[in-house]
Amino acid sequence: MITLVRHPQTRESRRRSKAERRRLRPRWPYWTPVLVSFVILFFPFLLVRAISAVVGIGLVIIIGRHPVGALKSLLVLVPFHQLVMAGLYRVGVPAELVRALAQWKELIIAGLLVTGIRIAVRERHRLDWLDRLALAYVALGTVYLIMPGFFIGSAVGSTADSTTRLLGWRTDVMYVALFLACRHIRFERAATARLTRAFVVTAIVVAAIGYLEFFASSTWNSFVMETLQFWRYKLEVLQLSPIGDRYFFDIRVYTSVAGRDVLRPGSVLLQYWALAFYSVIAAAVFAGRIARGVAERWEYLGLALAGGIVLLTETRSAVFGLGVVLVVTLLRRSDRSARARGARVRFSLVVAGIAVVAVPLAIGIGLVSRFSGEDDYSSNDSHRNSFENSVDIIVEQPFGRGLATAAGAGQRSSVEGVNVTESQYLQIGTQLGVLGLGLWIGAVAAGVVVMGAAVRRAPPGTDTALVTAMRTALIGLAAGGLFLQVFIDFSLSWAVWGLGGAALGAIDAATGPAPPAGPSLADGRESILR
Repeated sequence: MITLVRHPQTRESRRRSKAERRRLRPRWPYWTPVLVSFVILFFPFLLVRAISAVVGIGLVIIIGRHPVGALKSLLVLVPFHQLVMAGLYRVGVPAELVRALAQWKELIIAGLLVTGIRIAVRERHRLDWLDRLALAYVALGTVYLIMPGFFIGSAVGSTADSTTRLLGWRTDVMYVALFLACRHIRFERAATARLTRAFVVTAIVVAAIGYLEFFASSTWNSFVMETLQFWRYKLEVLQLSPIGDRYFFDIRVYTSVAGRDVLRPGSVLLQYWALAFYSVIAAAVFAGRIARGVAERWEYLGLALAGGIVLLTETRSAVFGLGVVLVVTLLRRSDRSARARGARVRFSLVVAGIAVVAVPLAIGIGLVSRFSGEDDYSSNDSHRNSFENSVDIIVEQPFGRGLATAAGAGQRSSVEGVNVTESQYLQIGTQLGVLGLGLWIGAVAAGVVVMGAAVRRAPPGTDTALVTAMRTALIGLAAGGLFLQVFIDFSLSWAVWGLGGAALGAIDAATGPAPPAGPSLADGRESILR
């Protein structure tokens, strides 16, 4: 008779056997539905954040593969962002989810930043003085974001919470970071052509809605406030207070001339001054293409629409900026071919025709009276007082008061002691101090100079229309920025800086870096590792 003897398992063998069974048949799939149900029932906001994080990471990865589509999405969708979000909330999308979805544009910029850095390191891009000034400005703004007390001590901005400071960083710093990213992605010529068309078509639609608002203001206001219930979106999603905001329940803005009210349209941007400067950028693109002789017929109409809507907004600084754009385009040097001379003559006739129509229109809507201060309500005294107060702040606090203490982010977050400067230069100076203002002016001036140099060194056959247009637009906005903070609206700041970076990067890719070259990003990384 044979007896089978079972050898007892050692503790170690039992442990290995148990681990093997868990590996083959894990328990976590059984607990996952329980955990998800628990989160949905008791912590729904965590689920929204988790989904947002997963979607955000996926979006950044997709953007790295499709940067052209990402930038095009910004150009096309950002002007309509507020109304789209209000529409989603109107049809029943929860407020928490709407807030998460509203971060799509920041995620796209984050993806573009990652892509730009990755390409710059991989291809060993050289940094010129424009890159260095822009990087220094972004770095300084980031220090003010992370360590607000490092420069400003106990100033107003040091007490702002991180969310408020981040909004200030997004408003006054992020567009420079976007410029750097788009420049070093090195878009191809065909890509910049698609981006240009996407922007100008969007600008025409935005301007057309502005005309609709001007001639049928009640219809447009009813659509925004009653159909979309934009006031509910501001109250319950953005959590803004209607106290002290006379446009909370009515988006229409009027100025009074000769005893009558004249509407100042804002279109989908909902701010008349933002619509005005946004249209200045579009006018720079149209004017540049007409002056080069490459414009299609509809682009002549586009220039007329853009110029006309600037006048209807009665934004004096934007009208001044538009004039600068047209003059710079008219005086720009070009080749001496018969085609170039003919295009120059046609553009001169177009400008003359616009002037013939614009002057009577400006008189009729009271714009001339606003320039002279003879309208019933003039903001000249308010602008003067804001300028003087802002200069005093810079003198008393040369390191600034911190992010989100000026127009835009400071107003939206109801920061105590917020100062509206009425000037883009003072907007930067009162927040980031003399150093920040110097770096910002340096970045803008360097952008103008480097773009001009890029056009001159571009090889024959290279399309320089977009970089020339963005250079001209930047000059016009810098001129208008003397009298108004022009870059606090995302639609226009991201358009001019994003397109400017993309256009400059395309020429850099075609010609190589301009001498003298600085250290590359890859060199800097290797020196750090050593």
